[in-house]
Amino acid sequence: MKKIIFIWALSLVLLSSLSVSAQTIPKDTSQVAQEILKLKAQNDTLKMEFEKVKKEGYEKAIEGANKSIFISTLVVLFVTLLAIAVGIFGYFRIREIKADYDRTKTDFKETISGLKKSFEEDLDKAKKTRKEIEEGGEKIKAKSNEIEQIYNLIKEKGKYIDEESKKLESLIKDINKIYKDIENIGKDVQKVGKDVDEKKRSVDKSKTEVSAISYLTEGNRFLDQKEYNKAIEKYRAAIELKPDYAKAYYNWGLALGHLGKYAEAQEKYKKSIELEPDDATAWYNIACCDSLQNKNKEALENLKKAIGLDSTFKEKARKDEDFKNLWQDEDFKRLVE
Repeated sequence: MKKIIFIWALSLVLLSSLSVSAQTIPKDTSQVAQEILKLKAQNDTLKMEFEKVKKEGYEKAIEGANKSIFISTLVVLFVTLLAIAVGIFGYFRIREIKADYDRTKTDFKETISGLKKSFEEDLDKAKKTRKEIEEGGEKIKAKSNEIEQIYNLIKEKGKYIDEESKKLESLIKDINKIYKDIENIGKDVQKVGKDVDEKKRSVDKSKTEVSAISYLTEGNRFLDQKEYNKAIEKYRAAIELKPDYAKAYYNWGLALGHLGKYAEAQEKYKKSIELEPDDATAWYNIACCDSLQNKNKEALENLKKAIGLDSTFKEKARKDEDFKNLWQDEDFKRLVE
């Protein structure tokens, strides 16, 4: 379109030139002829350009029309294919729905048939049951007559039973009175039995204590004879009979100390203290075992407890060889001053 406008403008310019030239035509005819030929050539050139532009415009118009036709054809083809696909899908979907309907119809007929058959069977059973009930009613009526006869017989016997019941109640009262007397006697016997059991336990306890004292005495004899293992066996036997025997634990600790088993000896002394917390001697011996094991801090703490219970252990500790390694300790000196 721009080219066409350009050619049209160029034609106007040429025509204007021709008009100007016509006013200044020279008198020389040859010069005029040359000018005319030149203008003719230019006019031919303009015609060729115009034809070329015209041809290009037609070609582009035809190309655009072809594209529009191609696109329209594709759209029509796509719509046609889509319609065919929808038609095929609808056809098969209708077939499935029809098949489902046929199956549902068949199942419904079978269900109705089954329900009808079941109803007929239940109806037959109900008729049989009704017949049995009617027959049973007659039997019940006959049994009812028999029961009425039995009731009348029981009623007659009831008077006799009432009389016997009164006699039985009187007898039960007498039996209850006797039972209470027996119960009181039983309580007295039970009380006597408890007294006997208590005295028996007291005797057994006394026997146990005597036996424990006997084992302790034997253990002390072995301790004096420096037979420490035999002494330990006797102390163990005494504690088995009397678990709260503090003296047996204490002497057991002495025997272990003589054997150099200071840690075990301390355990026995501590057990003795659990039973007799104010036993200063046991605390003193624990302190001795600590010192012999070079547990100086523990030795001073336990010696302080012993002196707190009995101050005479100050003098004893100053001379006791068990505390030899503490004699030069300032805390020890202050403790036993």
